[in-house]
Amino acid sequence: MAHLPNIPHDGVPVSLTEEGAVELRKVGKIRDFDFEPKHHWDVGENLGILEASLGNSQVLPRDYFNQVEIETVIKEVGEQVAARLRHHHKLAGCLSLSIGFSYAAAEADGRGGFHQALKIKPTNDNQVLTQQLLWLFRQNWDGQAVRNIGVYSSKLSANSGQQLNLFETPRNQIRHSRLNQVIDEIHRQFGFTKLVYATSLLKGGTAIKRASLVGGHNGGKRIHRPLPLIDNVFQIS
Repeated sequence: MAHLPNIPHDGVPVSLTEEGAVELRKVGKIRDFDFEPKHHWDVGENLGILEASLGNSQVLPRDYFNQVEIETVIKEVGEQVAARLRHHHKLAGCLSLSIGFSYAAAEADGRGGFHQALKIKPTNDNQVLTQQLLWLFRQNWDGQAVRNIGVYSSKLSANSGQQLNLFETPRNQIRHSRLNQVIDEIHRQFGFTKLVYATSLLKGGTAIKRASLVGGHNGGKRIHRPLPLIDNVFQIS
């Protein structure tokens, strides 16, 4: 079955012209979108952004207004994506965050949300990825109510060995890597809910409830899909 891309949830606002055509306010390689049903891979090829990626997104059970609650879910989703990267023995060289506003917030703000990407040194480390995701969020969020959160990793490369960071001791880096491996192994053998970060127990956390869902923490499958349209790409020098 053909599917139309969910433009508003990708953070790209639309407007209806007098002729009845949907027009993108932020213009990329395409100006107009017709209503011909298209397969998602055809659209990706036209945009030139089809590539292997790993990611996860979720619709929140209610509108989230509190920054701590929103960041709790961002970290949960980021940790899940990091675990999938390690499961597939991959490193991510680009990380992106999609935030979808609530209906009322989108009406007031004039856009459905935002999607920002960040070029990073290839990694699959929980701490590094979640720190970068929180940086993206804090740079772009202005207090709007949030209803959708998505995290995507791309520019994937094989994890052929650990590349040491000159600004952190090798001992600490190896310790982080081993800790991630131990956590992954516990989750594989005993289930995700047997070992969770304390933040998942805070108000707003969704990881425990979603752990048993099909395609949730037990999904772990590689996906090939066009990435959502990106507003800006940052790079850490």
